[in-house]
Amino acid sequence: MNGFDGITLIERNSFDEIEKSKLLERYLRFLVKMKRIVHHK
Repeated sequence: MNGFDGITLIERNSFDEIEKSKLLERYLRFLVKMKRIVHHK
């Protein structure tokens, strides 16, 4: 059971990392859009 718990813990951590990177990517895209809007003015 301990080995199984360890695997699920690792999977959960990697899932969290993927979610964080997705949010970061969205945020960076948003910043790029804002920069473009500012440059157009």
